[in-house]
Amino acid sequence: MRTYEAVLRGVSSRAVVEAAGRFVSGLVASQSVTFAPSVAEFAQEARRLDEWYARQEAAAARTALPAVRYISDGRAPFDVAQQRLKREHEHRPVIQQHATFEQFQALSKSGQLPPGASWVAALATIYGPAPKAKQEAA
Repeated sequence: MRTYEAVLRGVSSRAVVEAAGRFVSGLVASQSVTFAPSVAEFAQEARRLDEWYARQEAAAARTALPAVRYISDGRAPFDVAQQRLKREHEHRPVIQQHATFEQFQALSKSGQLPPGASWVAALATIYGPAPKAKQEAA
């Protein structure tokens, strides 16, 4: 055991346990199925696994994005989204508030909505088309 401890110093216990499991299961390509692995063979497999785990962890650390940090200003995220949508559509005339999609479809199919009208689900509002920009006389 001292020999194993000396040879495997610095190798993670995860890699040692995995190497033992791989040898017992016959999954190590170079192993003899009739003899137990030598200390050197076992240490070689454990080091190989330890290096593989280290590469995997390093790759995961490189590709991981930092956690999103939400800083609240006292408003719920849905309220913030609604206010943004109201600002985006403030230049458009409001045709109907508290409208369902089915109402929007019915008005659209019956021709009661002007071309370019749209329904904004988060606001439950039907907006008319955006006004044309005034052309300046040249």
